[in-house]
Amino acid sequence: MLRDTMPGQSISGSRAIAVAAAVVMLALAMVSVAYRLTATSDGTRPGYVTTSLSPTGLTVSLLPGADTPLADRDQIVAVEGVPLGDWLLAGRQEPRPAADGTVGYEIRRNGSNVEIGVPLRPYPLGAVLLESWGTLLFCAATLAVAAYVYARRPRAPGAIPLLLIGSGLVGSTIPWLLGFQAVDITRGSGFWLWLAGAFAAYAVFWSATLHFALTFPRRLRGVRRSTIGAVYLVPIVLMTAWIAIGTAFSGSLLASLSAATTLQLAMVLVITIATIGCIVVQYRSAAEPRVRQQVRWTAWGAGMALTLGTAGWFLPELVTGSPILPWNAVGLSGLPFPVAVGIAVLRHRLFDIDVVINRTLVYGGLTAAVIAVYVTTAAFLGSLVPSEGSFATSLLATGVAALAALPVRDRLQRAVNRLMYGDRDEPYRAITSLAERLGASLTTEEILPTVVATVASALRLPYVAIELGSDQATTIAAATGDADERELVRVPLVDQGETIGELIVAPRSPGEGFSGADRQLLAGLAHEAGRAARSVRLIAEVERSRRQIVSAREEERRRLRRDLHDGLGPTVAGARLKVEAARSVAGSRPQDAASLLGELDTDLAGLLEEVRRISRGLRPPALDELGLMPALRAQATNLTVDGGLELRVEGPRELPPLPAAVEAAAYWIALEAMTNVGRHSEATHCLVRVRLGDALDVEVEDDGVGIRPGTPRGVGLTAMHERATEVGGTFAVEPRADAAGTKVVAHLPLPASGAV
Repeated sequence: MLRDTMPGQSISGSRAIAVAAAVVMLALAMVSVAYRLTATSDGTRPGYVTTSLSPTGLTVSLLPGADTPLADRDQIVAVEGVPLGDWLLAGRQEPRPAADGTVGYEIRRNGSNVEIGVPLRPYPLGAVLLESWGTLLFCAATLAVAAYVYARRPRAPGAIPLLLIGSGLVGSTIPWLLGFQAVDITRGSGFWLWLAGAFAAYAVFWSATLHFALTFPRRLRGVRRSTIGAVYLVPIVLMTAWIAIGTAFSGSLLASLSAATTLQLAMVLVITIATIGCIVVQYRSAAEPRVRQQVRWTAWGAGMALTLGTAGWFLPELVTGSPILPWNAVGLSGLPFPVAVGIAVLRHRLFDIDVVINRTLVYGGLTAAVIAVYVTTAAFLGSLVPSEGSFATSLLATGVAALAALPVRDRLQRAVNRLMYGDRDEPYRAITSLAERLGASLTTEEILPTVVATVASALRLPYVAIELGSDQATTIAAATGDADERELVRVPLVDQGETIGELIVAPRSPGEGFSGADRQLLAGLAHEAGRAARSVRLIAEVERSRRQIVSAREEERRRLRRDLHDGLGPTVAGARLKVEAARSVAGSRPQDAASLLGELDTDLAGLLEEVRRISRGLRPPALDELGLMPALRAQATNLTVDGGLELRVEGPRELPPLPAAVEAAAYWIALEAMTNVGRHSEATHCLVRVRLGDALDVEVEDDGVGIRPGTPRGVGLTAMHERATEVGGTFAVEPRADAAGTKVVAHLPLPASGAV
């Protein structure tokens, strides 16, 4: 009972811990906002921690709308004569403002230290939050999606880490945006709030991101609870130890925090690489289409966010020094990620992800290309034209970008289509590739696997198979991929008018059909595959015939040995004994000798009949005694007399010497066909026609009821087909073209000389 309840208890405990951590991080953000509403401000905020904090002080920039004597890039060294770092020591009291509401700051400006009085006023919370409205919108959207997913499906894979991602993002971003000031360091509380958000909540956010990649859409193999625990604990423990050791060696918490941001960046890079690796592993190891769809939605959201951020902000900033869109809207670029993750968790089939990815790649790439062309052209023209012509420069750059848009879009569409749909838009390329691969030196076992692999690659299909055989018996000769829940499409493999089998393909995603271009390419590939399948079947038939011939030869040898050993051998041995007995009594008892010789005569007659029986089993005697045509006419006469069927044989009166195998095959095929007509056809007339040319052709026609559709091939038809193929010929059974009945046709090739 304990073993049954432990997993559920573990899951419930994990959810409780996750919810508690989420509440703490959200509370951290709310407390930070409340602190800013109640505490006074000196009108500054730090730059990025790596460059703002140092052992000597804090470098600041001004808040929007701040009224303060401080200036950008001032370094605050001391407050009320106490070095800034010393205010973090235990026992320090918050400095009291002077009567005029100012606090004495010692700052370093332009290489020299000065002391000024800094008034403390309300923190401009609205202006600071409005300045970063895009980032806050992204945080709110992520938290909303995470909370909704957790509320709807708390047990779904990824629900817990997604909740921690949303709350960690809010709990770290808001303290980071609100920043900290020198007066916060002197008070202690405001600084520690910022530190908890910027380091602890931020570490939880990135750990939850890796946790999400490890467990969504399913937990990767080898990932245990201890692994998840290490994902969260290692960054926090490592960061805490780094700060503690740095503070112990440098004697300054501010200096160790500055160094800790470098470690923080390294950890973010490692987690990002690990997360991407997990997404790739999730996709490659996924067997179910649903899992692949969910991974693709997640990857699309992340890729779309990265593309928008690069195209709208980072790339233009790198090239021209200013983004196309204002930096306070950069958070908008991240909105596709929470939306895509929400779809992946809740409704992974809500949209066709392949179409979304196709359009995103094309128009995202087109946007980036147009921006690059515009920026490059504007920069080039700007270096040639005076600043007064900036409008003309922008106009020309816009025109160049517009001219480049259409050809770039076409090239991008072709590239993306090839990436997602293979060679669908270039059927000649796909068919040529298949022909070239089949033209290589391949063994029989490699031909059909090469065909299915090429078709799957040419159209980016998850499953392709070749099925050979007839309606009665079919086999999968080669296959690649996994069909899963997809509805399969079958394309006939036809060569020389004969259906060899079927090419079976699965669409790229469940519920997706094939376009007209897809079907045209499949038809072309199926034509080439039909030729390959026919050649494989012929080779297999030759190999099977060879084995049958070897087996038949050994069986015939076994029969001959048995007949000779069990039949002729004892008879000859007995005859020899009787000869010896007759010889021994010939002088004394002539009557007994005569009796023994009489018995010997009877035995020799039986022995002669046994030899004849064995000889007839090896080859029809009529062929050696009469020849093919007279033998067939004799058989036709016997069947006509016995069964009342009118049988006629047409052909040369005599035939030249024929190869023994061809002559025997023609005789047995014609005899079996005439016998079948007499037994099964209910015919009144039957014509056997023999023609000699480059090959020996045997045709047997009757006016009977014919072979009913769906009737399985019997032993007689199978034997006739095998006899024809043994000599390299062909055999067919077909209805008569001009009347009722059946026509049997055997085409038996002859050597160049036409004789043995």
